[in-house]
Amino acid sequence: GWKDPRLCLLQPFWETVVAVDATVLVVRDPAQVADSLRVRNGLAAPHSAALWLRHLLAAVAAPRPPVVVIHHELVADLPGHLRSLAEALDLPAPDDAALAAAGDHLDPGLQHHTRRADGAGGAPHDDNPVVALAARTFAGGAIDTSALDPDVAEAIRTGWLQAPGDADELARARATAVELEERLRRQKRRWDAERSARGPST
Repeated sequence: GWKDPRLCLLQPFWETVVAVDATVLVVRDPAQVADSLRVRNGLAAPHSAALWLRHLLAAVAAPRPPVVVIHHELVADLPGHLRSLAEALDLPAPDDAALAAAGDHLDPGLQHHTRRADGAGGAPHDDNPVVALAARTFAGGAIDTSALDPDVAEAIRTGWLQAPGDADELARARATAVELEERLRRQKRRWDAERSARGPST
């Protein structure tokens, strides 16, 4: 097995490459995701909410639906969830040594953004409708995709509705590429001029 959040979007491709027996989808509160992406990437809450919705909707629509685990519930009861996962995946139940080893890897102190879906423990929610839609879909951990109109859900899942700010980020990336290309051209012209000034090499 392997862990990669991009599997939410790329699982259909991997299904053509390798046999995928089962997937486990660990879902984090979109408010916590927004807090994390704001600190790490400078993303606004609507952008994070749209990304969260796209990944979630793509994952649950995979040919083989995933076993869904809510992140804060997993942290709160790791042994119970590991036993449930083993049963859902038709694996042997973990023994005490396996549970202890898993517990050694769990560090609740690494959870830097832990406000609840009701906004407790952090800044108040943005009142943006995309943020509100993600919160309704998360439903406190119950995951209710019926909160979305089916056509809207499909448009988000397939990437037709882009996260706010994507166009701005693409424009900035394009401007940076153009600037680098021009700098390389100027450098090449300088090198060519210096080579010409030195005359032919022997």
